[in-house]
Amino acid sequence: MEPTRKQKQAMIQEYTTTWTTIRKLSLKYDCPFYIVRKMMENISKCNPPYIQRHIKHLEEAEELCRPLPNETFKEHPYHKGIWVSNLGRVVNRRMPYPHLRVAVVCRPCPYKSIILNPGRIRIYIHTLVAETFISERPKERSKSGKRPLYTVSHLDNDPTNNRADNLIWETLKNNLHRSPKWTGNLKNGEHRGRPCKLSLKQAQAIREERKQGISVRDLSKKYKVSDSTVYSAINRTECHSVN
Repeated sequence: MEPTRKQKQAMIQEYTTTWTTIRKLSLKYDCPFYIVRKMMENISKCNPPYIQRHIKHLEEAEELCRPLPNETFKEHPYHKGIWVSNLGRVVNRRMPYPHLRVAVVCRPCPYKSIILNPGRIRIYIHTLVAETFISERPKERSKSGKRPLYTVSHLDNDPTNNRADNLIWETLKNNLHRSPKWTGNLKNGEHRGRPCKLSLKQAQAIREERKQGISVRDLSKKYKVSDSTVYSAINRTECHSVN
């Protein structure tokens, strides 16, 4: 809505004599932000220096939010006003002027995240990029039903590389297989660099000898492993290499 002449004079008077902002004026007088900003730009040459400061702040914000080479911005499907790029940058356009959100790493988690207002919600950058450029998160849940079955995986195992072409939706199990550095063991002797104590042939031989009546203690001495490893081979719960 275009402001009246009296409203324009009141806004100019208030803006040049107080420390109010363009955003507060646009909300107070129910006037679009770009109209108030254009008014202040037209009078900036003959007004105090702090008006120039406001204009400079807006120009710097717009400069930071300009797309980089080969960068594309799209609005997030859930968080309206949040624009995400295929290079992993996030711009908040909920405010009257665009604001580049700086992602931070919260230790010990190695992934970059930001806080979205209102609600003070912390969300991962790779989740925003995947939901914007790949697809929505699959709706399947885990067996317990407490968490989603699918999560975002980094193809190069670099948790800070949030480019859209480096992300993929995967199950939690496949994600743990892909990134063993940040997770615990899925099975004994698997995905943590520790070699298997028994080969596949040795495990099969242990099961055959056990059927013949040889005791677990004798089998552990023969193959130079612990009793628990022999029991794991017999019960087929130990992960073995193919050697």
